[in-house]
Amino acid sequence: MQDAVDTATDFLNSNSLGATIDASDLINALYSVSGIDRVIIINFSTEDSGNVSSISAESNEYLRAGTIKITSE
Repeated sequence: MQDAVDTATDFLNSNSLGATIDASDLINALYSVSGIDRVIIINFSTEDSGNVSSISAESNEYLRAGTIKITSE
């Protein structure tokens, strides 16, 4: 599971100023982790938003990963 957390963190932190990241982009990144065959995002949000399908930074901001929780079935 740590590989999946690292992949998600790296993906969310490796963006440019003003970037927009879709939940589906994060799902695709997680499929690159060995052993991952299904991904369901329960909560994809920023500090001041509810659950959204994409997150965006302002033109002078970078996105940074916050709390990432991954469980297995």
